[in-house]
Amino acid sequence: MRFRQHLSTAVFLGFLTGFYFLLFGSAAYFASFYYPTSSACDRLFVFKLQLFANIPLFVIIGVIVALLFSLLPRRFGFSRGRGGITYLLLFSGLSIYLQFKLFSGSYVVSGLPGIVKVLLYPSAAVAVTLFLGFSYLLARERLADKDSENRLLALEGMLAGLFLLMIILSLVKPSASWSALSRPATEGCNILLITVDTLRDDHLSYRGYFRKTSPNIDGLASEGVVFENAYAAVPRTFPSLCSFMTGKYAHRHGARNNFHHALPDFNLTLPEILKGEGYLTGAVVTNVGLQAQRKLSQGFDYYLETDHQNIQAQKVPALRLLDFVGVRYPLRSLWDDQAGRTKSEALKFVERNRGKRFFLWVHFLDPHMEYNPPSEFTGVFDRGYRGRHKNHFHFGNIPSQRMIFECPLDPREIQHAISLHDGEILHTDNEIGKLLSKLKEWGLRENSLIILSADHGESLGEHGYFFTHGDLIYNPCAHIPLLIRFPGGTVRRRISTPVSSVDLMPTILDFLGVEPPEGLDGVSLVPTIFGGAEPRRAIFGESGISIFSSSNPRMKIEIEPQRPLAIPPEEWFPLWEEVFNDAKFRMMVEGNWKLIYTPDEGSGSFELYDLASDPAEEINLYEEKAEIAERMRGSLMSWVKGDTLRNVEALSCDREMISNLQSIGYLR
Repeated sequence: MRFRQHLSTAVFLGFLTGFYFLLFGSAAYFASFYYPTSSACDRLFVFKLQLFANIPLFVIIGVIVALLFSLLPRRFGFSRGRGGITYLLLFSGLSIYLQFKLFSGSYVVSGLPGIVKVLLYPSAAVAVTLFLGFSYLLARERLADKDSENRLLALEGMLAGLFLLMIILSLVKPSASWSALSRPATEGCNILLITVDTLRDDHLSYRGYFRKTSPNIDGLASEGVVFENAYAAVPRTFPSLCSFMTGKYAHRHGARNNFHHALPDFNLTLPEILKGEGYLTGAVVTNVGLQAQRKLSQGFDYYLETDHQNIQAQKVPALRLLDFVGVRYPLRSLWDDQAGRTKSEALKFVERNRGKRFFLWVHFLDPHMEYNPPSEFTGVFDRGYRGRHKNHFHFGNIPSQRMIFECPLDPREIQHAISLHDGEILHTDNEIGKLLSKLKEWGLRENSLIILSADHGESLGEHGYFFTHGDLIYNPCAHIPLLIRFPGGTVRRRISTPVSSVDLMPTILDFLGVEPPEGLDGVSLVPTIFGGAEPRRAIFGESGISIFSSSNPRMKIEIEPQRPLAIPPEEWFPLWEEVFNDAKFRMMVEGNWKLIYTPDEGSGSFELYDLASDPAEEINLYEEKAEIAERMRGSLMSWVKGDTLRNVEALSCDREMISNLQSIGYLR
């Protein structure tokens, strides 16, 4: 076979393979019960991603294979008939392997009855082979009386048509339905709340970090009020952000668990109150733990989960193939820019509602594990590194519990992982800068209340705890940034008194002159900001459940947090909720002092730290400072005894949900 004959056959079969996986991947998306509420924008994104990734990749594979086969010595060459069958077998084998890989990683498949799973794999193999074989034989029969030149021209015409379709689709950018956003404009300032997942306060350059990770956040801080000692109510995403929106600690709003709980209906949220005050309320969030079904969406006119798109990018067959050969992440920024997409969707909301008074919450995910910043940010802070984690850090084949609590990596690898985490922060800061610049361009920044904070931090080896958060309650996880830029940017202060994420809701309402609901744990910070006084008060918090309790050396009550994922909530909830709550670490911060309570089968153990002289929390002064310890212990245990709320709303984690939680490291 001549090269052009090789090319026409191999590229045609590559096209057929890509087309098959376009159909396969799109069908799998639309059949998934997890996405019944996906928007038109989500659906078009998935189709475009399947089209742009699957067909071009397999066509490129066809070109490469044709080139290699055409270079074989003549004695190994193919006759016209044998060549087509060889290519057919090659692409069929590749397709079967890839499809098995997709099935083997699917929790939807794992939940099927045994006999169905037994029949599924051979059925899939037969399906792909029949599809490719029948399509190839049909095309060859139709073109049997044509010469190879015409056949190649027909193929080129088909590929040109596909290229034209790609161009047309790239120009189509539908957005979600805005029909609900029709209330008239009202007077008053807009409110923009930006939260960043897994953002440590001490890794921001305005806080003195040695790397320049946050030039745009630094600019915002220079024009506003910086709270130097802000704490998350819980160092896990969902319960923490529920505290932001309700002004309550987790044991009072009821959403204690990052996996199983929904926000109970008895809570009155910040967007519900603002909506009643005439605000248009919108949210653009990126984290699978923030799905609308978990009810943190209550009160929002518009609630967009961009992870519909991020999760599907991980399931496109062609991109999975790049995963298998280890080249997906160097190319990731070509299709998967989480922070960029979050910013773009937020700007769409603002652009459509520039003449209205709005409250917009934007949640960025990127600093979260896995650490894989876009290419322009991967080497910014560690240009000399040449190891296996150059562009992307993940646990790989190392068991999660070993990586988290024992970390077998050498110090050089650990430092590079931290540099990639910092690269994620810089990337997110860059997108936040673009968002703020657009607000300024549209004349909205000066009349907006802008708040930036985080759901929690990230432990990067402190206390023997690596690359995660939530199990422990030391400051790398619990301490968060909090800054507020008031309209006009003229109120500028640094406040050192400890504050909590539960204070955000009453502070916003107080600034707007709106009466807060009764029963909040948070207090308004407006008197502190404008009055100058920094009152002494206690801040409380709790840990999340420990995902690997048996491997956690500080855990005194062993639990099995992943077991309930496999059974309905009505079965596990009465049995597990009590031990979940009892096993949590608790903390209290008062002035420079921090007390940590570790529960056990008895009266528990305590750690007391002077954060002024020991910010790393390494010297336990519980015995030495007995008077302070005893006073704080009484207050903390009184707060713990107030943990009486039970039988709140639980959610069943379906298998697709489990897979999605695994994709961002919440389950492993």
